[in-house]
Order: sequence, then C-alpha cells, then structure tokens
Amino acid sequence: MLGYYAHSHGSGHCNYANLFGRIFGKSITIFTDRAHVFDSDLEVVLLENEDPDGSEFDRDTYSEPRALHYAPVNISKITRRNQLLLHHIVEKNIALLIIDVSVEMAMLARVSSISYAYVRLHGDRNDLPHLNAYEGASFLLAYFPKELEPESTPPWIKKKTIYLGFLSRFMFDNGETARPKEFRNDTRPILLHISGFGGTQSVDFSSLSGSYTIYSIGPGRIQDRSSKVTHLGVVACTRAFIAHADAIVAACGSNTVAEILSLGKRFVAIPELRPYREQNHMAKILDTLGWAIDRTKYANLGDAVEALEKCKDRLPHFSLSSISAFKDRLERSGYRADKFMESHRKIHPKRKQLQQVPLRWPNY
Repeated sequence: MLGYYAHSHGSGHCNYANLFGRIFGKSITIFTDRAHVFDSDLEVVLLENEDPDGSEFDRDTYSEPRALHYAPVNISKITRRNQLLLHHIVEKNIALLIIDVSVEMAMLARVSSISYAYVRLHGDRNDLPHLNAYEGASFLLAYFPKELEPESTPPWIKKKTIYLGFLSRFMFDNGETARPKEFRNDTRPILLHISGFGGTQSVDFSSLSGSYTIYSIGPGRIQDRSSKVTHLGVVACTRAFIAHADAIVAACGSNTVAEILSLGKRFVAIPELRPYREQNHMAKILDTLGWAIDRTKYANLGDAVEALEKCKDRLPHFSLSSISAFKDRLERSGYRADKFMESHRKIHPKRKQLQQVPLRWPNY
C-alpha cells in the first residue's frame, strides 16, 4: 500500500494527491487536513490542522529546534493527528509514504521507521530542515521535467531525484472543451487572469491596451484602474477557460504551471510571495526555456503580455507514461523503496551511487 500526505497550503498538493489516486486507485490512502473535494472513490483520512489554538507554550521560550520549521509544544491536536496518521499507516500496512510536503512529517516518518519519498519544490531550499528531509528520504520526487532543475542544486540531490515531469489533472481528459458561456461573444481576443488559493497579490491591468477582453477567475484580487475586468470568481473547473483564452496571466506555482502548459498555452508568470522564493525561481527558469514570460523582467504587465505574443519556443511534452512507469515499478517492488531503487539503478546505471555530502550541523 501507498500513502500520500498532502499539505494544506494552496490546492496544488491535494490536486497532486488526487491525481495519484486516479493512477493508484485502491492502493493509495491520502492524508490531509485540507477540506478538498477529492474523487469520491478515493480513501481520504482527514487530519486535524496544525494551527495554533492558544494552548501552546510560549513560542519565544520554546522555539523550534533548527532542524524543524514548525513544531510548537503543547498543542494536543497535533499529537492526535500524528497518532491518527501512524495508526492508519500500521493498520493499512502502508510501505511507502509520499510526503508533499512537510519537513516535520518527514522526520515523524523516519523516526517511526517508515520509508518515505519527499516531493521537491523549487526555491532556496538548502536550509538544514530541508536537507534533513532530503537525506532521510528513501528517494525524492520532482513533479517537473529535469530541464527545470536549477544548476545550483547539489549533485547528490539530483541523483536521488525521480523526475516524473509535469503532472496535471487535465492529462486524463484530452477531449475538446466547449467555450465557457461566461466568455461573451466579443470579437477581441481574451486575456485570462488566474488567481489561486495560496494567496494572490493584486494585479494592475491598467497598462494593457484595449485590444483584450479581460476575465479573472479564482479567489484573488484585481487592481482595476482603467481596464474593464470581469471577475468571475471561483469556477468549478479552469480547463475550458484556459483552453479558450488567447493570453493568460497567472502565478507560477507548480500546479498552475502544469495545468496551463498541459493545454498548450504559454503565460505571463507573476511570482507570488512564497517561502524560499519558490515562484521566483520557477518564473526565471520558465522564462529562460521560453515556456512563460517572467513579469518581473518588464516595467509593466502590458509589456510582458506583448513579449508573450512573440514567444514561439517549443512547449514541453505531456504524458502519463512517466507516472504509469513509476506505478508499475513500485508495484513490482511490493512498494518497498529499497527494491524500487534497485530497479531504478538498473534502468539508470549512472545513478548507482547516491553519495551525499555531510551536513554542517550548527554549533550550540
């Protein structure tokens, strides 16, 4: 059996968990504290959240050890959620836990003698907690193609990473989508702004010419000074809106990037403020590859959209083959990470040695 822990910040982690559920079916159990709408046939264990509730010890006096990001003391619901997760792992005989993402969950798994695979995100993640999580993992997973790997990534992390390529829920549906009724019969091209649930900065559309009809979907805010923007709010599915847009402006979290590119669209990437400068790194690499335009390189949004119109580079290929092959090899190994990695090294002999550099521990 396979377990999947999905972090609650933003919707992307749960979207990936749902995608894995479609691939692995009854062989997977999802753990999360986010009230996400998963496919009805998936087994989901809803955990209590980790938010402070006033019972915790003073955070200044009992601050986190340097190897962890968030570990308050005396919040009983965190103890209960860990107990519930471990109970289900033992009861369902889960042999491998995919952690997307949480350094604390990684440490809990390792000290509980549970094999885990850790999902890597972009950004400046060479801090001690992340390196600990990477070192303790049986292997690492990247939901992006190897072309997006920053040059600064240490070699031992690259060698330990299984690259599954971009993953999108739209990969399961290749049929045509009808034009959304919300898109009025306007002769002008449509510019679509997509905001996410992880927090979205206000976007100023005033620099855009009047050549576009502008729509905005999602829970985020817009800053409409001169352009007429129709804010549609949260929609049931973004696929038809993306497919029928002529230009797209969006943040560049991994999930959003995958969904837009999987439909053969480029976009203007507006990096959101995220820990570890995750989206800044993503926007820069996407721009270098010609798959998106990094908004921060231009004086205003209008200039960035104009650059987007001239972008002609080839887009990445999307396929379920990588994750299907990943599933097949996991099943053949009985979900044992050691046997899975043995088979992986036979397929990729250059990755045989997973030598790691020693960490520099802090002086106390």
